[in-house]
Amino acid sequence: MTLWLKLRTRSQSASSIPYQVVVTVFVDRPAGNDRRLLCQLVPQGLPQPGSESGDVPLRGYISDSQVLAVDELRGDGDLRLTLEVSATRLEVDPVPRLSSRNGQFDVIVAGSDWLKALRHAQKGSFLEVLLPLTGDPTYVNAVQHVASARQLLLEGLPKAAVAEVRQAVEIVRRTDGIETLTQNEAVNRFNAARSKPPTARTREEGWIVLVGDLFNLTSHANHPTHEQETKPWRDGEARALVGIAASLLAQMVDDIQHQELAPNAAEPAAVYPLPEILS
Repeated sequence: MTLWLKLRTRSQSASSIPYQVVVTVFVDRPAGNDRRLLCQLVPQGLPQPGSESGDVPLRGYISDSQVLAVDELRGDGDLRLTLEVSATRLEVDPVPRLSSRNGQFDVIVAGSDWLKALRHAQKGSFLEVLLPLTGDPTYVNAVQHVASARQLLLEGLPKAAVAEVRQAVEIVRRTDGIETLTQNEAVNRFNAARSKPPTARTREEGWIVLVGDLFNLTSHANHPTHEQETKPWRDGEARALVGIAASLLAQMVDDIQHQELAPNAAEPAAVYPLPEILS
C-alpha cells in the first residue's frame, strides 16, 4: 500500500531538519464503529520538507489474509480509511528535544474503487469455507480427508488430492439427514433421482445428483478410464474439487442442524468450526 504525502514547512530555517513520519491506517465501514488496524506506512529514509510542497511516498504491507478481512468487512458497500499521521523532528533551540505533530484524516473509498485496486494488484476475491468438525468420528474423518487434499495440493499432487476428495464425497453421498445409508441405498437413491428430467427433480434430488456426479468424477483418480490414464489431473481441477467438497460438508452439517428431529431421535453432535481458507 502506497500513500503520497505532501510535506511543507512554514519556516525556511527548519527546511533542513529531517522528520520521522508515520501514518497508521485503520479501516471500517463509513458508518461503522468497529475500526480495525490495517497497517503502518513509513517513508524510505527521513524526509526533509522545504518551503515548497514535496510529494513523499509512504509504503506499508498488507497481507492476503488482511485483504480477505477487509473484503468481508466491506461487504457490498464502501470503506472508510482513518489515517493517523505523526511527524517527529529534533529541535535544537533552545535545547535539544523531540517535537511531534499529529493529525487524523478520514478517506472514503468507494466499493468500485476498492475492486479496481484489487484488479490492479492482481488479487482476486477469496472464498473461506469453515469445514465442520463434529463429535461424530465419521464427520471428523471427512474433514480430515478434505484437509489432507488441501495439503496434497500445496505439495503439487493434484491426483492424490482428488483421491482424498473422493473419500470425503463418499461420506456426503451416504448421508441422509441424521441417517447413514448403505452403499446400495446410496446408489439406488442416486439412480432414482438421476432418471428424472432435471426440471422435474426436487431441490433435494438435485443435490443428490450433484453429489453423485461429483463422486463419479473424483472416482477417476482411483479407477481411471483409458482417456483419464493419458490425461493427468491439473491443479485447477483439483483445487475446484477440494473447494466443492469443503462446501458440501459445511452444507451437510448445516442441513442436519436445521432438520426437524423426531421426538425420540438422538440429539445431533455439537459442531465446532475448523477454518480452512481456500483461495
